[in-house]
Amino acid sequence: MAKGTIKDGARAMPFTDMADPYETGQRPILIISIAAFTLSLACVLLFGAQGDWSKGLTIGATVLFAAGGGILILLRGLRRTQSLPDLDQLSELIGALPQPAALGDAHGDLVVANVAYRAMFGALGPEEAMNKAADDGSYICDIAGTMCCGYRLWSFADQTPDRNKDIDLTVGSIGQGLSEIEIGCARADASGKVIYINEQLALWLGVADASEIPLLTARLLIDPKRAELKTGGGGTLLKKVFSEGDFPPDAPSSNETPSGRVVLVHRPGVATGAAAEADTSLLKSLFDAAPVGLAIVDGDGRLSEFNKSFKRFAPNRMPRRGDMLIDYLAADDRESLKSDIAQTVHQAVVASPREVAFNTQPPRTGQVFISPLDRVEGRAALVHLIDTTQQKSLERQFVQAQKMQAVGQLAGGVAHDFNNLLTAIIGFCDLLLVRHGPGDHSFSDIMQIKQNANRASNLVRQLLAFSRQQTMRPKVLMITDVLADLSNLLRRLIGETVQLNMIHGRDVGAVRVDQGQFEQVIMNLAVNARDAMEGGGTLTIRTKAVGPDDTLVQNYSVMPLGHYVLIEVSDNGHGIPPDIVNKIFEPFFSTKDVGKGTGLGLSTVYGIIKQTGGFIFVDSTEGDGSTFRVYLPVHNHVPEETQPQAPAAARDLTGKGTILLVEDEDAVRMFASRALGNKGYTVLQAASGEEGLAIVREEVGNIDLLISDVVMPNMDGPTLVSKARELRADLRVVFISGYAEDVFRKGVGEGSDDFLFLPKPFSLKQLAETVKTALS
Repeated sequence: MAKGTIKDGARAMPFTDMADPYETGQRPILIISIAAFTLSLACVLLFGAQGDWSKGLTIGATVLFAAGGGILILLRGLRRTQSLPDLDQLSELIGALPQPAALGDAHGDLVVANVAYRAMFGALGPEEAMNKAADDGSYICDIAGTMCCGYRLWSFADQTPDRNKDIDLTVGSIGQGLSEIEIGCARADASGKVIYINEQLALWLGVADASEIPLLTARLLIDPKRAELKTGGGGTLLKKVFSEGDFPPDAPSSNETPSGRVVLVHRPGVATGAAAEADTSLLKSLFDAAPVGLAIVDGDGRLSEFNKSFKRFAPNRMPRRGDMLIDYLAADDRESLKSDIAQTVHQAVVASPREVAFNTQPPRTGQVFISPLDRVEGRAALVHLIDTTQQKSLERQFVQAQKMQAVGQLAGGVAHDFNNLLTAIIGFCDLLLVRHGPGDHSFSDIMQIKQNANRASNLVRQLLAFSRQQTMRPKVLMITDVLADLSNLLRRLIGETVQLNMIHGRDVGAVRVDQGQFEQVIMNLAVNARDAMEGGGTLTIRTKAVGPDDTLVQNYSVMPLGHYVLIEVSDNGHGIPPDIVNKIFEPFFSTKDVGKGTGLGLSTVYGIIKQTGGFIFVDSTEGDGSTFRVYLPVHNHVPEETQPQAPAAARDLTGKGTILLVEDEDAVRMFASRALGNKGYTVLQAASGEEGLAIVREEVGNIDLLISDVVMPNMDGPTLVSKARELRADLRVVFISGYAEDVFRKGVGEGSDDFLFLPKPFSLKQLAETVKTALS
């Protein structure tokens, strides 16, 4: 046979040539065809020469038919040969195999070989390659000369052992046994991912399998530099990290460098002897010295250990081991806490903090933190109890103060707008009364309008008192003297069915208050006490000096430590229900029947005390009565002597001069202009600050007095006065406003006494007197 080449796609190697089966199959067909045609023609001519053409044709046809059958058989074989894959296709198939593979002919010569075969065996024939593989032991011939498409197929399989699979099987079998003796086992792959943990380690870590281990825990677990590992229950595990090269111990050597890790974990034993006793004593001391309540409970919530601070949450009973923790809580919080404890113990997870109420008297609130705890006798839960009673009280007081401040701002704004309206109503009533005297039939109607306007003015004044925006005239007073003078009025006010007791303490200091407003506070509290004692009772007013070390002062965290005068107003009436005690200082809140109260009594008290710099608190028990405690800061200056004033003589309120009146409310400006004009003054009017400033520039030398509203759009009153005095420094000024003078003076700065202030609503007489005083 001729020499050819081995086909491997990239490189040619020698091989033995073979005849083309297609060419070999064509030769017999051609020979048979020529012979059959010649024989058939000879038969026809031979018998035709003898005159028997019919017999000659029959024999010739038979010869041709027999030749055709032979040709048909040869063609079938040829077609079968042509349907086999050609050598190029077989070469591609062999080349795609990953293991060494080759095709050989019937004589054992190599025809086609893939790259893996050539790398392993070179140019060796299939049988020689099989012998070499048997000698090396690295490969085994799994297909030896099987006929395939007219060729013999040879294939070789790698019989090197799978080291990773061996390690998996070894670690898995060892891990099961280690769980029986309480030793944990884990394996990580080359990337550091933990791919296996045994049952014991899963129990310690509180997970079901390796996929649930947190990333940080997994990193610490396989870190060879760390000898300890903390569990979710607070326990400590000791560990040793091995390279996979050490597993299994009897594994044959390999050139492959192992990159995975195997970890063995165990829990250290309990110390014994004197050292253990010392550690236990220290831990017990730390446990008891903790400022928060600590308790150790099992999965059912039963107490096994607790510290001294825990006893604060059970003042009505002595805690004992075996008690259910949930019995110390209010009924509404028991089921939720029981569920948290069970979840923490069984799943080794830290529960979310929970706000609870304790079953104590007086009621206490707290926060509960639950975390898992590993103990020798099994898993438990460590419960932290933090008392939040005082914090919640401060939060409620802060929210209440914010609410009162917001309502006060609203009330102050409403009062300002009402004061503008009432100024116009009262002022025009005064103008009408000038023309309609007591004998006029319209006099009584006008007086009714004015009296009701004055009543409305009193309500507005109470709103301003609540919002701490009313005008105050404070002076230094002795509270005991004020109460003594007020006692007769109080007895008439509360009636004969209520007994009044006044008890004064020693060394009660002086305070700086507005006497009229303080008397209003006492009268409002006395009236409320009288209404709470419908069948009669006792009203007690007690005064006392308290200092910074007094428990009464320390009970209220919102009150700065200092020296105060305490005024207690107590009754033995029906008390205040707990659900409304936080609402009693709100304006227009009242529990009285319709028409029996405005709902502004206690709100006025609250505003006056706050504006004075004091504090007011209420303690009430439904059915036992209420006690209002008023704390006023002690004033160290000598009380002012009140001199009796002689009745003022009638004053002439007419005058002369030019007055600039700046007021954005048309009704107020119209009334004031007519009132001053009737008194003999020349009045220039302006509806805004800008318009008033323009008039000042034109008439700067002729204006004797500037009367200006305080709050106006764009340019307000103080800005107008400042710019006007740049043009004329000695310009006299009167401010009018629906807000309190104290609030206004704080806005323009302390020490600004070079102006007069007239609060709204004002009457015609009050306006004329103020103008007369300013010009005199």
